[in-house]
Amino acid sequence: MPMLDEVLEAAQSALAEPAGAVARWRATHSGPAIGYLPYDMPVEIIHAAGALPVAVLPPGPGGEQVEAHLPGWICSPARRFLAAARRHELGWADGLVIPGTCDTMRGLKGLWQFLEAPPFLEPYFPPRATRPSAVPYLAAELARLVDRVGAFAGHVPDAGDLAASIAIYDGLRRELARVFGYHVQNPDAVTNRHWYTLVRAAMVLPPEEMTALLAKVAAPPESTPATGVRVLVSGQLMEPPELAGLMDDAGLVAVGDDLVDGQRFLRPAPADPDPLTALARQACSAPPGKIQSGREPREAYLAALARECRAVGVVFVHFRNCEMENLGYPGLRDRLEKQGLPTLQIETQWGTAAAGAVVTRLEAFREMLEGV
Repeated sequence: MPMLDEVLEAAQSALAEPAGAVARWRATHSGPAIGYLPYDMPVEIIHAAGALPVAVLPPGPGGEQVEAHLPGWICSPARRFLAAARRHELGWADGLVIPGTCDTMRGLKGLWQFLEAPPFLEPYFPPRATRPSAVPYLAAELARLVDRVGAFAGHVPDAGDLAASIAIYDGLRRELARVFGYHVQNPDAVTNRHWYTLVRAAMVLPPEEMTALLAKVAAPPESTPATGVRVLVSGQLMEPPELAGLMDDAGLVAVGDDLVDGQRFLRPAPADPDPLTALARQACSAPPGKIQSGREPREAYLAALARECRAVGVVFVHFRNCEMENLGYPGLRDRLEKQGLPTLQIETQWGTAAAGAVVTRLEAFREMLEGV
């Protein structure tokens, strides 16, 4: 698939060197580039202000620059994000938004401000539970964020600006969803690694540019039925990204997930005359997980998704020292297995996975599922 190869090359280049993608955007735009830590984030607000939203996805491991500031039990994403700033890897960012998704991320904002003092460092506080008050609360929080981002970018977006940005990102999500369909239909042509690379690139490149790139990807040729075993992936991020390739090597096909850099990114904003309410409703309809409890238990959501996707098992990708994920896993595992869904937990650190050991476990899991 020559066009897919071309798109993947552009995606991999942007992920390896986001500064280059930002520099190209700055050549034709006057707004700032605003980084955000890769959790659920209303990127349309940044875009509508005339700024470029860019997910902070530093490649590779490395947290040694923050040993004096963070205790050893802090999760590797927090350590890597702060180390990226200390190592001057975020020179492309004019500002930063930190979603307050957990106690560690809330504390990270204050520490970052103390150590680095960037010109714009703003918290964002999504709700932790889905209840009737969540949507009006979040709409108000988003209005505050609009004012703060707009004041920094030099343009406070109005309802028309926000509606236009929502439409642009929903177009990007439709293109991604189309390519995801190709992945499920022919995982030999559009592999796990291909798919998660494209979603990550969509979190870094300007949405207009990424949409145009994805439009070049045509349906893969018809193939014989895939031999891989269909699984769900659950967690926060496909991190390290090499893990998707290890799943390819082990014969596992991710046909669904609840990852921030996966299907979670594909959810469109619901129709609403008020764009901020639409974005709030979009966020509050997110799959239940460690960051936000949902209207249904997480195991019920995953079991229903598995039936819909015809998945026969669940691979959990958890960061070491993430208390919210790791403490909840045993009960979640037991409840899913009672519903006939075997699970496998893979613990990783940012940028690091013991490839040989992980492949062995993934292959053993595939062999077990083939006997289901």
